[in-house]
Amino acid sequence: MRDQFLTRRKAIAAAAAGCAAIVDLGATAVPLPTTDPAGPEKALRAFLRAFENCDLPAMEAAFAPEATSFDRAPPVPGDLSLYRRKSGMPAGMRQLALALPTAQLGPPYHHLQPANLSVERYDDFAIAMFELEGADNLGRRTVILRRYGEHWLIVHLHASNVYLPSSAP
Repeated sequence: MRDQFLTRRKAIAAAAAGCAAIVDLGATAVPLPTTDPAGPEKALRAFLRAFENCDLPAMEAAFAPEATSFDRAPPVPGDLSLYRRKSGMPAGMRQLALALPTAQLGPPYHHLQPANLSVERYDDFAIAMFELEGADNLGRRTVILRRYGEHWLIVHLHASNVYLPSSAP
């Protein structure tokens, strides 16, 4: 019993010392490098490539089963229910992946050039942020990925568009 008490006491003391050291040093969370072969940036780019090709099965496979999303505007201006948090991949993204192959030759059916891409990794999670520049809008995307074994999957995608005043919906 005494040995258990001493072991617990040592563990608590070590944790307290570690916390104190972090506070004393003013440490902040530092993103880990994102250059590993199965990294979040690679997973994000694979998803974007699947979206360019309107490869719906590959797009859906990029999302974790518990994933959520906020869709961009429009697909249908005025219906606020479309912009509430939903499960899985955004409905507007699915609609686009289904419509583009019927309207034009491809693949790829469209080109996604993520501008100002930033990927910050924190252990088994990563936050990717980028912009998509359109003729009349700026698409802003935040994608949160989580590592499941050797695979990175999207657990949340937040999409928003900012429109030029002359083209706002």
